[in-house]
Amino acid sequence: SLTNKERIGDELTTALEENPDDAEYYCQRAYAHILLQKYADAVADAKKSLELNPNNAIALLRKGLGEYHIKNYASALESFREGQRLDSNVANLCLPPSDHAPSYSCACLASSFNALSLQKPTIFKVFSLWVNVLKWRNERSECRRQQK
Repeated sequence: SLTNKERIGDELTTALEENPDDAEYYCQRAYAHILLQKYADAVADAKKSLELNPNNAIALLRKGLGEYHIKNYASALESFREGQRLDSNVANLCLPPSDHAPSYSCACLASSFNALSLQKPTIFKVFSLWVNVLKWRNERSECRRQQK
C-alpha cells in the first residue's frame, strides 16, 4: 500500500501530465521526493520548476536540500546563496561574494545562528542556516586536512 507521501507524489505526477508547464507542481513534487528521501528526483523537479519560474526561492531551497543529501555540497551552497539573493524581503542583507567569503569558526557559526532574529522572514533564516552549515562543514574539513 502507498504511504500518504507516495500518494501525494503520484497525484502531483498526474497533475503534471495534465499541466506539464506548472512550476508549482514541480516544486511541490520536489518536496514529496525529499520526504521520500529520493534526493536526485527532488533536484530534478526543483530544476524543472526553476526553468519555468526562475524566481522561485522555495524551489531553490528544495534543490539545495536535495543536493546536500546527495553530497553535492558546492552546488547546494550555490542554491542556498541564490535563494537568499532572490528573497526580496531581505534585499538589504547581502552575502559576500563567494571568492571573498570570510572564514567561519564554530564560535562564528554559533553567533550567526543567534543573529537570525525572529523578525527576519523565515525563508531567509532557513537559507542563512544552510549557508552557514555548509561553510562550517568546509572549514571543519580544511582544519582536519591541516592537522594531518
